[in-house]
Amino acid sequence: MNKKTKYIGFIGILIAAFLGVIDSTIVNIALPSITDYFKANLNDTSWISTIYSLALAVFMITASKLADQFGRKKLMAIGLLIFGISSTLCAMSNSLLFLIVMRFIQGIGGAIITPIVLPMGIEIFGKEKMQIVVGASGAIVGLAAASGPPVGGILIKYINWQSVFFVNVPLAIIALVLILIFVDESYDDTVSKSIDWLGMIMITISLFCLTFALLKGKDYGWSSTIILSLFITFVVALIIFIIAELKVSAPMVELDLFKEPTFTASNICYLITGFGIMCPLLIFNYYLQNVMEYDTLKAAFIMMSVSLTTMFATPIGSILSKKIGTRVVNFIGILILGIATFKLSYLSTDMTRGTMIFDLIISGIGLGFSVQALSSSVKYIPKEKSGMGSGIINAARQIGSCIGIAMLVSMLNGNVSTAKTDIKNNITSYIDNKKGIIKPVRTELVKIIDDKFKNTDNDKNTISQSSIEKSVEKIIKDNKNLFSKNATFYNNTTLKKLYDGTSTLRDGQNKVYDGQNALNDGIEKLDNGLGTIYNGSNSLNSSLGTFNDGVSKLAAGSQKLADGSQGIATLVNGINALDSGSQKLMGQFSSSGDINKPSLYDGITAVDAGTQKVSDGVDSYAAAVNNTLYMMIKSNPAAANLLDGYKNSFTKAMKAKDAEQVKMLSNMISIYTAAIDSSSEGEFENKLKGSENVVSAGGELENGAKNLQGGVSKVAAQFNDGGAFKNGISQLAAGTHTLSGASQKLTQLKDGIETINTSILKLSDGSEKLYDGSSKLKAGIYNAKGGNDKLMDGSNKLMSASGKINDGTETLVTSIGMAGQKGAIQSVMDKVKSEKNDKLSNAFSKTFFIASIIVMVFSVFGLFTDKKVKIEDEAREYSENKSLGNM
Repeated sequence: MNKKTKYIGFIGILIAAFLGVIDSTIVNIALPSITDYFKANLNDTSWISTIYSLALAVFMITASKLADQFGRKKLMAIGLLIFGISSTLCAMSNSLLFLIVMRFIQGIGGAIITPIVLPMGIEIFGKEKMQIVVGASGAIVGLAAASGPPVGGILIKYINWQSVFFVNVPLAIIALVLILIFVDESYDDTVSKSIDWLGMIMITISLFCLTFALLKGKDYGWSSTIILSLFITFVVALIIFIIAELKVSAPMVELDLFKEPTFTASNICYLITGFGIMCPLLIFNYYLQNVMEYDTLKAAFIMMSVSLTTMFATPIGSILSKKIGTRVVNFIGILILGIATFKLSYLSTDMTRGTMIFDLIISGIGLGFSVQALSSSVKYIPKEKSGMGSGIINAARQIGSCIGIAMLVSMLNGNVSTAKTDIKNNITSYIDNKKGIIKPVRTELVKIIDDKFKNTDNDKNTISQSSIEKSVEKIIKDNKNLFSKNATFYNNTTLKKLYDGTSTLRDGQNKVYDGQNALNDGIEKLDNGLGTIYNGSNSLNSSLGTFNDGVSKLAAGSQKLADGSQGIATLVNGINALDSGSQKLMGQFSSSGDINKPSLYDGITAVDAGTQKVSDGVDSYAAAVNNTLYMMIKSNPAAANLLDGYKNSFTKAMKAKDAEQVKMLSNMISIYTAAIDSSSEGEFENKLKGSENVVSAGGELENGAKNLQGGVSKVAAQFNDGGAFKNGISQLAAGTHTLSGASQKLTQLKDGIETINTSILKLSDGSEKLYDGSSKLKAGIYNAKGGNDKLMDGSNKLMSASGKINDGTETLVTSIGMAGQKGAIQSVMDKVKSEKNDKLSNAFSKTFFIASIIVMVFSVFGLFTDKKVKIEDEAREYSENKSLGNM
């Protein structure tokens, strides 16, 4: 591998290291936004950070072991894939539970990435250049820690909280590509490929119980069953793990590593570094946001000074380690971290931002130097064990951080709780003894202090000065009337006289306002009355208009009816003429008795008698014709031949389909046959009458005469009594006669219609005059209402002006009354601020002081992180001891 390739591969490793750290800091600033997005509470959302730290601490050692066994490059690629994919899923989460689960998986990816960085860097450059690896990776880690909060704040402000996860994806892809192409695979060739399942399970359970108990002990209670059970389980699992590791041939963790004092001391140093760094990064940040009331982004930029200093101090520490030894640098680094923490114990709200940043810079120097424990931890163990060594020491730092969170937060909560109690008691006593505050306001002020400084772990804003001031402002706003009537003045006679004068002015103005209000009420009632009258007149006018239209239409209709009644006389004349005609028509159905003026009945009777005679004559004529025909046929010797000729002709006519010829020949054949076959004229006549197909001239004439006689007889019957036609004419005559009698009443109806029409015309004329009067009444009332509206408008303006004057005098009195107590209330606020700043700052100071003592005491372990022997000799000695131990 050439030099250029090495550096490109190392850049990929550094990007991976950057990812493992930045995600711890960049996400914390997004928790409030995530809380609002999922409409959850902060306790539930805090699991997003807790679960990530838990996964880091639990799986680092396991990941290091698997990397040593199966290839660090493979595990790094797997870790980057897990980290990148889970980051994407975190950003795409649609529920808080899913986000927490993905965050745990992301923590597993981070646990794989973080401990492999150091051994892969050593594999690239060799153990002799380990300080370069530590210095570069430390600088990148510092940069990641520094850039996390501000970058996260900017992303959330201008994009959304999902972007803090999406930003990991391109970095993970770049790191994965560079490592896969430019980094060679490396293993620990001295370990077995078999997996120590019992050891792996026990170390996982042990670390999980310890880390979970430390992180959530405050929430569940340190003496709660679940926390005590976790600590007991941690101890039991750790004992089983140690026993198992001493028994198996291929242990999960080679406990012989802890026989190397520099390795053990380095782990203790890195653990105390993880503990100590919680003071500036967690506790001081809490002070900035909850006591100094800085917003998250402003606090983040101040906290950046720690990480930025660490970024530069780490490589400087690596250089110094080569010259003066790692033990000195580790010792000085932890000691400086303790001194910086001790300096923070002198914090106060009057501390300048420059002083804050200076103290944090000292912390950053101490952290950068103490990071050298990473290199010292693997300096005197074989190169192939650097992976496991890195996993153990990184896990130690995570556990140290968890211990720091547990101890420092618990101490701080205790100190803050005491401070709150003292603040509440002191301010309450001050309020009770303070003159110039009226009793209702005094009572409300005490309630606010009791509420704001009550000891609860869930409300971090209870110590906010702005929150207290807003509550006091609300009290003043809600109790303005008290200040205008019960103001008290001390040592200010001028303000008292002004208050009394304005109070008298206000009372007089109130009376003027009441009088004006009474006048305005009267005008308003008058306006309402006029409005009601106007509405009534408007309704009346509308009703009269409708009535007038109806009457007009009635008059028009009545006139038309009157005009139409003129035809009633003509109708009566027509009915009388109809009656006269029907009576004359009835006379035609009986005999007139006058031969010169016969009736229709006389004519029909004469016709009936004539047709009877005609019928008798026709019968005689028909008989004579038939006799003559019989004699002609019977006396003709050629009759038979004629009959045959007729039959032949009939056959031809049938074939020719000549219907007329067939009918005539058929009739001739029947007549000849009847004559030839008959022995007498009577028999011949009977045969002709019995044949339906034979028609003789006499027969047709006889039938016609009979039909004529029958028809005339039927007509004659209609003119006799009982005939339907005569009965109908009789009923018609009777009806027209009755109608003629009733038509006289129509004449009376005509007279009545004319009378009604005259009355309706008079009604229409009166209705028009009534409607005209109603319209004038409506117009008059409208004008009256318009005048009253103007009067009302003027009264309202006068009322408004009077009200403003009244409000002005009331405000003036209230303001003077409030001014009399303003100094007293302000002195309470000053007392709150003074007590809060002093007591809470003191609570934080005690926490920093105890933490500084712990850090400085443990700094002595830094002196045991190096020794004056050659690395090769020590490694050889370790290998020989290992070989003897396996024999």
